[in-house]
Amino acid sequence: MKYFILLIILATVSGCNKQVASGPDSSKNSTSTELTYKQKAYEIMDIPQVVFKENETKEYVLATYKADETVPNTKPLQYAVLKISDNSLIKKGVLPQGSVKWIDSYIIEIVSPPGMLEGNKTIADYTTQFDVKSGKPISKVKVKN
Repeated sequence: MKYFILLIILATVSGCNKQVASGPDSSKNSTSTELTYKQKAYEIMDIPQVVFKENETKEYVLATYKADETVPNTKPLQYAVLKISDNSLIKKGVLPQGSVKWIDSYIIEIVSPPGMLEGNKTIADYTTQFDVKSGKPISKVKVKN
């Protein structure tokens, strides 16, 4: 009876074993374009697990990675923006603290504050926007509170 219960537990565990994060080999059922840009992102960022977010038009992808950490905000956020059609790198960066996200079809917002805000500066002073289509930063950002 012990062996039967052990066999059922083993079968359940192995049957429920799902891959949560996407690793370099987890895209076997993906389209060839998706597989290609994912491979390029892994190559550029040289890390094991990346989170991918495509823009609304599916022309560009934002790849991000932040290592697991026992103490909050001790590991940097790595990011890269790639053009999906030719897998070209548009922008790459590392943020000791902060975030990066799509705010429009072709614009990412990069927030990179220091540990303590200086004087009378606000989060807007540490926020930039980048147009991935033109490859250029956008002038001064106004952040809504």
